[in-house]
Amino acid sequence: MKMKQITLSILALAGMAASNMSTAASFQDETTSSATISFSSPSGPLTLKITPRSDLTSGIVEGGKRLASVSVKSSDNTQKLGVRWSPSNTNQVIDNYAVKVTNENGHILFARLNDGGLIQTPVGNDSYFVNLNGGAIATDIVTQEGSQEIMPGNYVVTLDASSYIA
Repeated sequence: MKMKQITLSILALAGMAASNMSTAASFQDETTSSATISFSSPSGPLTLKITPRSDLTSGIVEGGKRLASVSVKSSDNTQKLGVRWSPSNTNQVIDNYAVKVTNENGHILFARLNDGGLIQTPVGNDSYFVNLNGGAIATDIVTQEGSQEIMPGNYVVTLDASSYIA
């Protein structure tokens, strides 16, 4: 009788173990997927327009003469915008608001941004002239103070524009 109870107990335990094995959970056929979650800037697209005057003639030119108008706009017109002389133009030597531009014949033009309403704003190694009031920028490229003799030729100026987020 005792042997029968032991045998039944062993069979019961074996049955329980077998049932636990058949219901044990497992993960099989694993697969992996990735996705890039992107956050765009809250600013809208920017437009930068440089409009040179068409009536310029070579010769002695007094300082402050308007050479071109500059406008920077964004689609939402609420953000702070900045403009700078672009370091990508190797014919421009930049000095804050001013620039020395060399034309195709090696002649030099000294110009500057009309800084009215723009504040030089450094961020890291970059420095832009920012309209701290927000909205569009409307300024001019003018000759530097003092007179200079400007030789005939084409002087290429290049600007960058950016939105400024403090």
